[in-house]
Amino acid sequence: SVGGLFSSVGSGGGSFSCTRSGGIRGASGGGICSSSGGFCGSLRGVGSGHLASSVAACFDNGGERCFVSWADPAQGAEPALIAAIDRLGPVDDLDLVAVPDAMALQRTGGDVDRDAAARVQAHLIVHCTRHGNRFAILDAFSGSSVDTVIAQRERIVRGLVEPLDAALYYPWVRTSDNRLE
Repeated sequence: SVGGLFSSVGSGGGSFSCTRSGGIRGASGGGICSSSGGFCGSLRGVGSGHLASSVAACFDNGGERCFVSWADPAQGAEPALIAAIDRLGPVDDLDLVAVPDAMALQRTGGDVDRDAAARVQAHLIVHCTRHGNRFAILDAFSGSSVDTVIAQRERIVRGLVEPLDAALYYPWVRTSDNRLE
């Protein structure tokens, strides 16, 4: 079983999937690594998003392999993330899918673009629900209150028919090695 994580950090980004067992079938435009070192370890220090720490957390929590599918930053951050999600459609053994760098989408002034992040998260929910064999792991906006998280949830599921294959996690926590998760 595999989980996917999507990003468009720095000059590139992509999606990657962690697995405890089994292979990855149907995947194209990416690569596989088996630890947070090597190819996946090279993600550390790329851009300012959450991709690298999310890959590390996947391995820290028992993931053994990681599939990476690159997003094209020339498309723009939001379309690149959506394309990365869509590219995982043919992969037949995903379990968990997350978009950590949706929280890094920014407006011109540098603030988080909550509208763009919500559109990406809603797209991921639809993707997971449509495929029926994967579950979306979604981040609440950093620094949110309970009321803000409830409003975010209502916004990203508006118009969708429940049950949905997704969870919105709150609050963000700092790990012992000072990573923000």
